[in-house]
Amino acid sequence: MVDENAQRVASLTDPAAPHPVLYAVDGTTMTPLWRSPPDELDVGGKYGAPTVVHGMVFVASDRLQAYGLKP
Repeated sequence: MVDENAQRVASLTDPAAPHPVLYAVDGTTMTPLWRSPPDELDVGGKYGAPTVVHGMVFVASDRLQAYGLKP
């Protein structure tokens, strides 16, 4: 899931705007398993929903960012 980490009315162009954070959680217990570093996702990603395909997670902001496990 993506936590927008900001108020809905927050400006996407403000340099001080907090960046969203991507979380991986256990689907049964909702225990957090992993989280992205605080400044890794771009601010435009606060409205993006993550998409999981073939073991990779894609998050759209003003660019596409992908996460996956190394083979």
